[in-house]
Amino acid sequence: MGTLERLQRAVCEMLRSLNDLKFAYIRADGDLSETESGSPEGIEIRVMKPMPTSASKYAAGPTFSNVELRVEAERAKFAAPNAPSLLTACEIVSRALHGANAPVECGYGRISLAENSPWSESKCGSQSEKITMRFCAQSVLQ
Repeated sequence: MGTLERLQRAVCEMLRSLNDLKFAYIRADGDLSETESGSPEGIEIRVMKPMPTSASKYAAGPTFSNVELRVEAERAKFAAPNAPSLLTACEIVSRALHGANAPVECGYGRISLAENSPWSESKCGSQSEKITMRFCAQSVLQ
């Protein structure tokens, strides 16, 4: 398993460990089997594949000095009445990840919200609403 996949899985585990997110179905993008379904409360959080935004020109091999992490939160329009709003779920995720340190084996250090446009809203049809949160992580090998 590469460092980017380890980072993606580590972020999933960080979010799964939060009591404030016990209502949400949390998964890494691409990890959904056909037998699994989303959260009964109607909120799903997906940790997307980390994408490099710059490479280190000083490393002996291909090393990415910065990566962008995207986390998508989606809430069904007909979610359970006790489910928090989409904004509340995104605030919980943002608070949990901003300033968090990725495990050393990931090769990346502190995670922070993107400076520009940290959140964006997108349409998911008439049945749900979605917000994508953008985070940055910097290589510890720089």
